[in-house]
Amino acid sequence: MRNTLKLITILSLHIFYSIALPASVVTLKVDTRPPVVGSKTNSLLVASNEVAQLIAFPNTAATELAIIKDGTVFVFNSNVIDANVQNKPIIFVGPATIELRSTSSQQVSLCSFSIESTAFAADKAVVIPQDAKANIFLECSTDLVTWNPAAPGTYTNVPSAKFFRIRAERIP
Repeated sequence: MRNTLKLITILSLHIFYSIALPASVVTLKVDTRPPVVGSKTNSLLVASNEVAQLIAFPNTAATELAIIKDGTVFVFNSNVIDANVQNKPIIFVGPATIELRSTSSQQVSLCSFSIESTAFAADKAVVIPQDAKANIFLECSTDLVTWNPAAPGTYTNVPSAKFFRIRAERIP
């Protein structure tokens, strides 16, 4: 009995650690010291299954951080970020591009992001904003065209492939 419990515990820990996806830290660096002349940009792509959080931005006034998401460019300078990074962290879901831009010569600029892979594409999640109301529906299809209500549970010995989706309907 004891050996069985040990084996179950070891297997459970193995499954837990193989499912948990640790975050990695990525640092962007821009060096505009000679022989480089003028401004310079370094960029990082955040994939659709990744979440990025700014964790450090120790830079001068001549440095900008740009986040390009869905065609919109959000630009931050060190004054804005220094005041907000602790109280209101900058966190976003990919796909996106991060650019560290230096507009001055003779300086080195850095920023670091924690990048965490998600087990699912977070941009495909159904999100209900705080204080909002919604009905959530689980639906099933065999052709990805016609969708029918489905119940959570176990599906076995199905006669054909089944596709599932979750749909949210706003309640006014």
